[in-house]
Amino acid sequence: MTTPPLPSDSPPVRLSGRRLALCLMVLGWSERLAAERCRMHRTRFVRCLNGTSRLPPDLSAWLLAREAALLAIPFPRIPHNDPVYQATQRNHCPER
Repeated sequence: MTTPPLPSDSPPVRLSGRRLALCLMVLGWSERLAAERCRMHRTRFVRCLNGTSRLPPDLSAWLLAREAALLAIPFPRIPHNDPVYQATQRNHCPER
């Protein structure tokens, strides 16, 4: 019987390409802002976005943790919770 691999046995995640672009989109960061926050030269960061290079594991883990935190706690004023949105919908919808 084999045992499943431990999380420490798996190789570290190194973001690049589309996954890195998706992460930046969720965070709402431009490539310039992301490069500044990661303390990387912009050209090096763009290479990671293009898929010709990969981010170091520590930066990848940090970005993924920020993305997960943002997704876990969504913005509270999505339209179905927004009282202003609800009021405008009541005013525009005819009574049945």
